Amino acid sequence: MFASSPELWWAVVASTIVFLILGVGIVIIIVQNQRRHISAQMEKMAVLRKSEQEYSDLFNNVSDVVFVHSLDGNILRINDALTTLLGFNKKDLIGKSFSEIFDKKYENKINEYLNEIKQTGESRGLIHLNSKENQEFVFEYRNSLVTQNGHSIAVRGVARNVTEQKKAEKALRESEERFRRLIKYSPVPIAVHSIGRWVYLNDAAKTLAGAAHIDEVIGKSVFSFIKPERRKAVKKRIKETLLQGNKVSIIEETIVRLDGKQIEVELVAIPIVYRSKPAVQMVIRDITEQKRVQEELARAQRLETAGRIAGQIAHDFNNLLAPLTAYPTLIHDDLAKGSDVSEFLSEMESAATKIAEINQQLLALGRRGHYTTEQIDLNQLISKLTILKTLPKDLILNLELTNDLFLIKGGAAQLTRVLMNLIINAKEAMNDLGALTIKTENVYLDEPLKGNQTIKRGEYVKVEICDTGTGIDATIVNKIFDPFFTTKKMDKLRGSGLGLSIVHGVVEDHNGYITFTSEQGQGTSFFLYFPISRETPAESVVKNGIPKGQGEHILFVDDDPVQRTVSSQLLKRLGYQVQVVSSGEEAVEYVRKHIPDLVILDMVMDGIDGAETYRQIIEFKSGLRAIVLSGYAMSHRVDEALRLGAGAFVPKPIRPHLLATVIRKELDKEIPSKN
Repeated sequence: MFASSPELWWAVVASTIVFLILGVGIVIIIVQNQRRHISAQMEKMAVLRKSEQEYSDLFNNVSDVVFVHSLDGNILRINDALTTLLGFNKKDLIGKSFSEIFDKKYENKINEYLNEIKQTGESRGLIHLNSKENQEFVFEYRNSLVTQNGHSIAVRGVARNVTEQKKAEKALRESEERFRRLIKYSPVPIAVHSIGRWVYLNDAAKTLAGAAHIDEVIGKSVFSFIKPERRKAVKKRIKETLLQGNKVSIIEETIVRLDGKQIEVELVAIPIVYRSKPAVQMVIRDITEQKRVQEELARAQRLETAGRIAGQIAHDFNNLLAPLTAYPTLIHDDLAKGSDVSEFLSEMESAATKIAEINQQLLALGRRGHYTTEQIDLNQLISKLTILKTLPKDLILNLELTNDLFLIKGGAAQLTRVLMNLIINAKEAMNDLGALTIKTENVYLDEPLKGNQTIKRGEYVKVEICDTGTGIDATIVNKIFDPFFTTKKMDKLRGSGLGLSIVHGVVEDHNGYITFTSEQGQGTSFFLYFPISRETPAESVVKNGIPKGQGEHILFVDDDPVQRTVSSQLLKRLGYQVQVVSSGEEAVEYVRKHIPDLVILDMVMDGIDGAETYRQIIEFKSGLRAIVLSGYAMSHRVDEALRLGAGAFVPKPIRPHLLATVIRKELDKEIPSKN
């Protein structure tokens, strides 16, 4: 067929060749495409492997813990951060359930966690894990569900080690709690105010404010605790404190408590931030008692200064009083009976006696007054006060005198003056209208009284004098015992300002205590405490005529010429032989050469005093009788002279009858013979 038609044959051959060429081309194309596809796949696999390696590197090298667990709590995958930290191998954890890894005490929490993440799709919180060495670590985690085709297949999460952070937070909380408790229970009052109102007080500050509960103060204005006249200055000071940064201010201020009582405080003010607001923290110290002690010390110093001056004046005045107290008695003896001059002399004696009493008040102010001490029944002393019998009819007197009141030892004249001063003050405070109460009782003191740091524990007689008068102004309560301080106005009887200072001094000289309370418009109460005495009361001596001398030889020693002259004349009139000398040294020399029957010694002299003079005399003239004179109190030097053998103490100014009686008594004593 092809032979008869060569054209056909060539046509078939040609088409076959074409198909072969086309087939080969197609095959080549297919092979090339396949190669390209394989190459692309291989490239993708390489990229995937690289990506997986990078992910694995990231997964294992990240500092946070990365993990995957099944829905029922089996560990599927975990990075190196956790195993390195806890000291486990991955094989120790992968495939393990939570119940195998965690302590059984967390079983309920594990179940709650698995339920939560299944229901909500996520969970976050804290988890506690123990290392292989049983060291506890705290992790903060955040987990979420892994889904595929809309189905949850696992849980993945990230956890961060917050152990040190939590330890620091715990330490901070504990530190804050310790600090809070320290502040709360500190005995030092601490308070904070912000925007003019109290926002915090510790227990001590609450008590200082006079509150029973913190709520009574919190929210109140700072200025409600400040005296009205001080509020403007305090407001300015608070503003300055807030503006001065970290600078600490130390302030003294008067605080008005909730109960109205005023106290003195020292404040350390520190600007702070309290609950995001500017505030001032204050550390407070109650210095009321310190101020009182300082004022008491200053008052004592003022009293000492005034007393020293008054005492010196009174001492000199005593010497000048000698003629006024002694001469009227001598002149009386020279006058004819019924002489008109006698009346004038009596007036002179009375005036001299009153002057001497005033002088004794000056000496009492200087703690130098002479007290003739005796056993005293204060009930009797009060009952004999003449002022109580002359009170105005509109002034009610209430006497509440305890039966069987203990006796005290003291000076009747001085204690009478104390009672008189207090009663006069009470009467004037009431303008002769009101109620005056005088009360006595036996008490036992075993703790300090107001205004006294310490007291001597024991039995005391208490005298209470109360009035319903105007009371004492709070601004002067610290001054009422000051010498020369008075509130008397020009339209009233003017006072010397010595009344209460003398009261205070006499009470202290009797080893007693004085306190008072006062409320303006309500009245004032004074409380006096005197230690009791269990000595047997001495029998009273009936006054007869002036005892006379029998020519005995008396040596009179005084450095004041007026005293020497007056006393010499008096003693001669009394029937004695008298020798006067002006110093202790002269007296010692005189006794070396002469033998007097009695030596009368002034206690306070230039050179050696009376006690030293007598000591030197008895060294060579043992048993020589002596009497001590002084315008001052029975000081330790007087006591020393009496201890050495002097028989008596006679106060100046000299009263003839008293001196004559004491001299006669001493001269009539028998001198004990020495074996």
